[in-house]
Amino acid sequence: MKKQPHHRYPQTLIDFQHLEGGQYGNLRMIARDRDTLEIQLGSDFVRINADGASQIAQALECFSGAPPQLIVEVDDETDVVVEPISEEPKLPRPRRAPRRRPSV
Repeated sequence: MKKQPHHRYPQTLIDFQHLEGGQYGNLRMIARDRDTLEIQLGSDFVRINADGASQIAQALECFSGAPPQLIVEVDDETDVVVEPISEEPKLPRPRRAPRRRPSV
């Protein structure tokens, strides 16, 4: 009989360091437990539940240009109707200027 894998928390999902702008420079997303996501910006943090994390994920998918989610309806006569959830315009992805090293 196999044991189910034990999920160890807290688990760091993503860690960005040396970010530009502001006084913080670090961004971390940490799964505190199965139902709680902690977002740290420098030494400040907020904790959100799974529903809030799902909403953030949907917003990021929209921003990154992921295809919209679809609503699929099936009638009694086996007609299938597929409609996009929303027709929001996609924002262009920001372009970064090439990094230049300061001249010494």
